[in-house]
Amino acid sequence: MGKLTNQYKNLVSQNIKSILLHTMDQNDTMLQFTPGTIPTTTKETNDCMSPQSYDKLESYNTNEEEEKTMTFFNVNWNDYAEILARIAAPENWSNDTYPNNGILTNYMTHTYKKLKSEKNIICTKEYGLFNTGLFTKYYDPIYAYQSENSVEFLTPYKLGGIGIEEYPERANYFSDPSLLLFDWHYKINIHYDHILDDPDNRQRIPKEILQRDDIINTLNGSIDTMKKRVSANYKLAIPQYYDGKVQLLLPLCLLSDNKPDLALVVTKAANTYQGHTCITLDMAYNNARLIAKPENNWLTK
Repeated sequence: MGKLTNQYKNLVSQNIKSILLHTMDQNDTMLQFTPGTIPTTTKETNDCMSPQSYDKLESYNTNEEEEKTMTFFNVNWNDYAEILARIAAPENWSNDTYPNNGILTNYMTHTYKKLKSEKNIICTKEYGLFNTGLFTKYYDPIYAYQSENSVEFLTPYKLGGIGIEEYPERANYFSDPSLLLFDWHYKINIHYDHILDDPDNRQRIPKEILQRDDIINTLNGSIDTMKKRVSANYKLAIPQYYDGKVQLLLPLCLLSDNKPDLALVVTKAANTYQGHTCITLDMAYNNARLIAKPENNWLTK
């Protein structure tokens, strides 16, 4: 299994374009990765921080270029979430785990971090500017602009009105589009200790499952069924961007055959997938929204 089979290569070539077109509309992250934000601490399982802990971007200057960039946008994006939600195309930016536009707060925090790592923020003596990856209801791109203290969200028309003609690109998560597809040939190595023994992670598992004597068989059976379902419909594997890597969110049905209860987070490593952790559907939606808005899939039902 060192290389993709011809069958899988054909699947990639046929469907990559479809996925990219779908994800190009960044109006559902990551991140959602784990609730809240990308952790700044390194943890073996790359697990979640508290969903209440919205990032406040810290100023840390390592060189002159970094210092110039941090002159702007050293803000708490939670203060701007409501304003941006009104300007962007209508979308639900809240759920039970992330109330008060918490998903949008996380989206802006991690979009900024990604663009900063790409050196894709325009910073002059007069203003800072970056592409939010969001659009108005008329599909006009929205840019975050700061000239003095407050941040504004402007369209190209409004930027042109103040003499700005250079617009930065959106964050890029697709340097290797093949990572967006789940390869059912590969084995999934599950981190059982973390998923079943970690106190925080156990709280995500339905109580009915925790009370069973055959929890291992239930989990393994759910994973086997999930692999068959994803091999039949590649769109069930939803990408998220975490810790500099594209990961996949896979639906785990534990209580019934058709309703997912958790999302299994996997990272491709050589000829296997590493199953790091399980997260709730609220957390998975928050994480996935960084790359694209999930539409008509198991995260939105």
